Formats: sequence, C-alpha cells, structure tokens
Amino acid sequence: MSTQDERQVNTEYAVSLLEQLKLFYEQQLFTDIVLIVEGTEFPCHKMVLATCSSYFRAMFMSGLSESKQTHVHLRNVDAATLQIIITYAYTGNLAINDSTVEQLYETACFLQYDLELDRWSLRQHISERVLWDLGRDFRCTVGKLYPSCLEESPWKPPTYLFLPDGTEEFELD
Repeated sequence: MSTQDERQVNTEYAVSLLEQLKLFYEQQLFTDIVLIVEGTEFPCHKMVLATCSSYFRAMFMSGLSESKQTHVHLRNVDAATLQIIITYAYTGNLAINDSTVEQLYETACFLQYDLELDRWSLRQHISERVLWDLGRDFRCTVGKLYPSCLEESPWKPPTYLFLPDGTEEFELD
C-alpha cells in the first residue's frame, strides 16, 4: 500500500464518527469520567479528552490517582470556557468571540489543547497586542503555532519573539 493510499481519509466516515461521538456525549452514553469545574459537572469520555489534550492524556495514563477516578476536579478553569473546549473536542466546531477568546486560549494552553484556527479567523477576534500578550504571558499555542500572525503585523514587539520552531528569542532595541 502506498503512502498516498494510507493518507486518504473517508471524510463521510470521519464526519459520521464525530457525529456519533457528539450524540454519545449529549446523551451521556458510555461516559467514563466526570470533570467538575466550579460545581458544574461535565460527563465525558476519557478517550476523546486524551485524544485532544496531552494534559488529559498524561492524567489518564499516568497511573496516578486521577487515572483511576471517575470524578476529577479541575482548578484554574472556567466552566463556560471548558464547555466550549469540550464542544470543540466532540464536534470540531469552536465557538469563539471577542469576549471569550482570551479565556479560551488561556484554558486551552493550561489543558494543552490544540485549537485549530487559521490566522485570519484568529485575527478577527483578537487584537495583535493581545495575541502578543497571550504568546508572551502563557508561552502557548498562539505565539508558537501562529508566529506568522505576529510577523505580518505592523506592530513589532520590542524585546521578545517566538520563533517558528517554538524557541524564544530576546532582541535588544
């Protein structure tokens, strides 16, 4: 079998699978973990969470107490933001707007989620300055995965830059 054949994806099947996962989530079928944030419970599937997040993958595969628990309390996470991220995990659709974008990226970085956004849709909701601050302050997805957002900006940060390979560089003015 050639490499080309191996990379072909049956998109109908993939969409059907994602729709079925969403249905299982909505009906709370076969859930095996409950995330608890600010008193709100989110019944989920470990496999879905671990697939989307290296934070959850490490949690569930570590052999530590969380890997055996059915309920896990998360701190430093906002319930509404976690709902957006969970919905993304089960649907591939990301509900992002001006009022949620900063908290969404902070939480995604904390949970080590890769939220797939092209630079244009990201720019639509977030100023270049905020993009820079998120990349600098949280050393996360925005600055490392979307360095071209910063490179194409007329605003140039004075001393700190994320490089495309994920390393950091300090520049003197």
